[in-house]
Amino acid sequence: MPPVAVHQVDPTVDQQVDDRESGLGVFLPAHSLVDPDGVSAVTPLTLRVYLRALAADGAAPGDGLLSGPDGAVSGARVLSAAFVQASDSEGRIYRLAPDRAAVVTLPPPT
Repeated sequence: MPPVAVHQVDPTVDQQVDDRESGLGVFLPAHSLVDPDGVSAVTPLTLRVYLRALAADGAAPGDGLLSGPDGAVSGARVLSAAFVQASDSEGRIYRLAPDRAAVVTLPPPT
């Protein structure tokens, strides 16, 4: 599946990426992305955004549970899914550091 959007970001400062075409938003705090060795990214990264509307039968990744800001867990009907991949110019993949959080907002399904 090809990405719906590709964005260049500076991982050393807070980043808010809002993709107009897909409606997806991503907030990444500064220094929140690390390489496989756990080293923070310091050079520009490419974010590839993948977005998928899910089947009407509810086939979705995960367990259908959400945790709110207060920690309360509730059930959810998953209608779409997003995947955001970060890589450097050499193709090295970066992940979210264990002690950091990103915020991803999804558009409502159509």
